[in-house]
Amino acid sequence: MALTDEIADTLTEQDMDIMRVGGGRRRKMVQELNALMGELIALLRSESLDPTAVTRTRDVRNRIDKLSKEVGLKVREAYSGLHRATKKELELLVTFDANGLVGGANFAADVSLFSGTINATQAREIVNTTTMQGQTLGKWFQANANDYANRVVLQVNEGVKANETINQITTRVRRTAIPSIRNAVTLTDTASAAVINQERLELYQQNAEVVKAVQAINPLDSRTSDICRARAGRVWRLDDPGFPGPPPWHFNCRTTLVPITYSGNSLKRVKGKAKLKRELKDLTGGEIKEINGAPAKNVTFESFLNKRSVAQQKEILGPGKYKLWKDGDINMRDLIDQTGRPLTLEQLRAKHQ
Repeated sequence: MALTDEIADTLTEQDMDIMRVGGGRRRKMVQELNALMGELIALLRSESLDPTAVTRTRDVRNRIDKLSKEVGLKVREAYSGLHRATKKELELLVTFDANGLVGGANFAADVSLFSGTINATQAREIVNTTTMQGQTLGKWFQANANDYANRVVLQVNEGVKANETINQITTRVRRTAIPSIRNAVTLTDTASAAVINQERLELYQQNAEVVKAVQAINPLDSRTSDICRARAGRVWRLDDPGFPGPPPWHFNCRTTLVPITYSGNSLKRVKGKAKLKRELKDLTGGEIKEINGAPAKNVTFESFLNKRSVAQQKEILGPGKYKLWKDGDINMRDLIDQTGRPLTLEQLRAKHQ
């Protein structure tokens, strides 16, 4: 198998593990946001803030104003905690992925192709500075918190205007949790993709003497956006001024970048890299040909699975999805989704030790 295809498979396997960690993160986030909603409902129904417990317009307005401040404080505090937890997890994922990428690429090539890694300080910088549609993760969390608080207060105001009971207003407020949870999950999933792709690009740039280009790889299923479908398989040289920047190219983007190295014969002439050049001399002619400097071919998720053993397929998909896949009862979208198979960071470390 050509080297670029092997590296693409390595990154696909790592992406599956990262998605499983994301499944665990989503469960915790839903639990915490549901708990937050419980606290907001308790505020709304409290004796001192319930706007339906008073009749004078001025008193009603004062209670809504006080409630608005309390809701804002509660929501911002909760989202600040979610932000801190997400940052910590993403920093660990960045270092895990960098080590896996370097080790996996060198194992596939059977030579010391990549050097260096991403340390904890660099990982923290990547997580703090990587942007999604122009805003950092921290800014997005702040925006989501403000949106959530505003939704709650808006529903309280609408309920009061409609002369609704406190039970009816409570029902209104509970409904705001649905889009807020969805937005938070989308944000953190997209942030995970953003920092991982940024980390990979930085590693490729650190190894520019062996990496000549990057290729966009995408599952290509019914969820694939038009922009990702158009860019799937595209190749950009590292110094290409037309390179659009690393994915995600939209929220919930699943595209990643695979490195394309120079050919084995070209690497023999690279400046420096004495150890790499010694190791290249020990490779057979067939092994050198696999380092061909060509883009990956046929990199769909199903082709990735078909190259694995039955045991590996079951490990990647889980026994339940494996059976559905073999029986033809599951589509590609559900096949890739790892929400139901959460993986903790501790389990991830143990798996790759």
